[in-house]
Amino acid sequence: MQIVERRNFFGKNAWHLQAFARTEILAHDVRLDDQFDSYSDVATLSSLQYEMHLNERGEKQESIQRMTTTGTELAATNATQTRVVPARAIPGTDAVFAHRGLGQSSRSARPVYDGHKLYDVRASYAGAAASVEVPAGTFTASKIDLRVFEAGVN
Repeated sequence: MQIVERRNFFGKNAWHLQAFARTEILAHDVRLDDQFDSYSDVATLSSLQYEMHLNERGEKQESIQRMTTTGTELAATNATQTRVVPARAIPGTDAVFAHRGLGQSSRSARPVYDGHKLYDVRASYAGAAASVEVPAGTFTASKIDLRVFEAGVN
């Protein structure tokens, strides 16, 4: 996952975030080469557009969704207008960034949209910062407890 850039997105100051899901080792004929892009308002992290570019088992699927809270904004010709209520809903790619700054005794709750369904995601600080080693390097990270709810059920 990465922040690609901060830019003007159809007249709004936005973050362009990107996440990838790729198969490193072929396991049981499962091959993923997926890319997820989101464009979110810098100040509120409210979603402006969410894109899924899927390539799974050789089958490609594209989905571009322009987010709206009113249903009156016009979508680009290559995008589907998606009405998301509440307006604070963010795509899953943005959820990591929305919960990054949690400190001791902190909690956060945001609606998260996966391109099909709306979930309630609640995050809380769950442990002190520690060194974590991953293939990309060694980083300091705090433990965050995430709870995902669909229609009130965990």
